[in-house]
Amino acid sequence: MTRAEAVERLRVWAQRAQHEAAQADTRASMLQWQAQSQALTAVANFVASQDPQTPDDVVYRLVVADRTRSLTEWAAREGGEAADFYAGAVAGYDLAITTIRGMDGRVWPRVDAHSG
Repeated sequence: MTRAEAVERLRVWAQRAQHEAAQADTRASMLQWQAQSQALTAVANFVASQDPQTPDDVVYRLVVADRTRSLTEWAAREGGEAADFYAGAVAGYDLAITTIRGMDGRVWPRVDAHSG
């Protein structure tokens, strides 16, 4: 999958998540879907804005760093709307990371705080 294809896929999923937010039965679900849509859109815009010479692994690691920040925020919450929002953001980043891993047919190693 090319970067352009990954960006398009992320944008389609972001639109779908926004639709799900509009149809949500609960406020918690709405917040989760909205955050997922925002994360997917942010990653799509970020990937689209990168110079073609920027290596895919650099793009991947920067997106993983954003996911890690959202995960940290989610873990710091003890429930409530903020936790719902960050849970959705982490879900969006998870989907985005899975998508961009496939750019140019490569699979990048998992990067977590504990593994570098």
